[in-house]
Amino acid sequence: MKIKEALIEGRDFLKNLEYTDPIYETRKILGEILERDLSYLVSHDNEELPASVERKYFDILKMRQEGLPLQYILGREDFYGRTFTVLEGVLIPRQDTEISVEVILKILKNNNIKNLLEIGCGSGIVSITLDLET
Repeated sequence: MKIKEALIEGRDFLKNLEYTDPIYETRKILGEILERDLSYLVSHDNEELPASVERKYFDILKMRQEGLPLQYILGREDFYGRTFTVLEGVLIPRQDTEISVEVILKILKNNNIKNLLEIGCGSGIVSITLDLET
């Protein structure tokens, strides 16, 4: 199977899944398996996939179809320019939370606040990010 065929088939596989972007997820999954970025997938779309890659790709798609979040499957998520390990049971950092980080950083700077306490944190990624950014 070629890269472009795998991506098309993968999109069809995930098209009825709630809370997903099949185009993004299929590219992310295949890119992770191949250890390549999107530009590689696009520029090498006629490349044949090894059978082992194809099997792993569809195994991951089946896990997604069963409702397991992609972040748990891959074991990581990008947040505010950094990649964090995400294990099952840990709250997954959401991209829209990055807006909260921006607002908090502005408040800290404008009010010369040096200490912060996050109560009821999920994964702790917001506090970690704030610490790394200040």
